[in-house]
Amino acid sequence: MNWKNRLTNYNFWISLVSAVLLIFQAFNFEFDIANLSEIVTALLGLLVVVGIISNPTKTSQEKKQNDSKTKKEEEKEDQIKLESQNSSKTEQKNNSLKENIESMPSVEQDENNLNSCEDDFKVLVDQISSDIATQTGILKENVDLVVNEIIKTYEEGEYMLETENNDIRMEEEKMEEQLENKEIENDMD
Repeated sequence: MNWKNRLTNYNFWISLVSAVLLIFQAFNFEFDIANLSEIVTALLGLLVVVGIISNPTKTSQEKKQNDSKTKKEEEKEDQIKLESQNSSKTEQKNNSLKENIESMPSVEQDENNLNSCEDDFKVLVDQISSDIATQTGILKENVDLVVNEIIKTYEEGEYMLETENNDIRMEEEKMEEQLENKEIENDMD
């Protein structure tokens, strides 16, 4: 399994986030975030735009556009070859390419966008971790209450049994005493 390819695949992240949310819902965890799926989709979309992950799903129209772009790129290359014969045209083309390169976003801008995405993702993970910790604490408190009730009920039952046993012993002792008294009376007669 190639984990690098998986971690850069859009569908992997959608599946992973969905699975995690379903697991949380199975344990009755509630999230205060409105429109969570829209946030996750927007975050993943931003990661696709930045180039960290790729979305391999393309419509046939997008494929046609890509094909037409490659044809246009090939035509441009042919033009560049023809223009390279003429030095003035080559110089103009070089100036045009320089302008295009200068207008491209810088690496610093891409890094800033990536850092912003990482920060947003960390905040989301921290909030989910906090929700899990809160729910775990509530679950532990409920379990402790149930265990304490069981212990209390058991102790009350033991006390009641002990009290009943003492009452029965006292009754037996009274009956034995009465029996002895009757025997003594019978012996006296």
